[in-house]
Amino acid sequence: MTFRVAALIVVLTISAIALGTLTASNTVPSSSVGRQQATINASALEPQACITQGIVITNQTVVTNGNGTTGNDLILANQTGGTLNGNGGQDCMIGGAGVDSFSGNGKFAGDVCIGNGGTDVNSANKCQFFTQ
Repeated sequence: MTFRVAALIVVLTISAIALGTLTASNTVPSSSVGRQQATINASALEPQACITQGIVITNQTVVTNGNGTTGNDLILANQTGGTLNGNGGQDCMIGGAGVDSFSGNGKFAGDVCIGNGGTDVNSANKCQFFTQ
């Protein structure tokens, strides 16, 4: 009988240690309560140079080589460079790290082209050209 009591005490002791270890290691995962979400649209990405010129962005286009729409576009090049054409409206075109060629729409005043590295070209001087 003494052996059974001793074995029971050993089992209970081991169980208590294991239970204490498991309980002590429990953690509560972090939550996202209180975080806020913000909607990012084309206007939120508009550079100050375009805002200063009074351009109100209505479309956002990301292109390597391509055209905007007849509306007011925010046209973003990728890092390899390319040809960006506003294609009407008052456009804000931002070059990537590569060599970019900007073609603003000469009959619409206010196209803004922003070079961003590389040897960028303002084709026929058809847009207000800035570098950053």
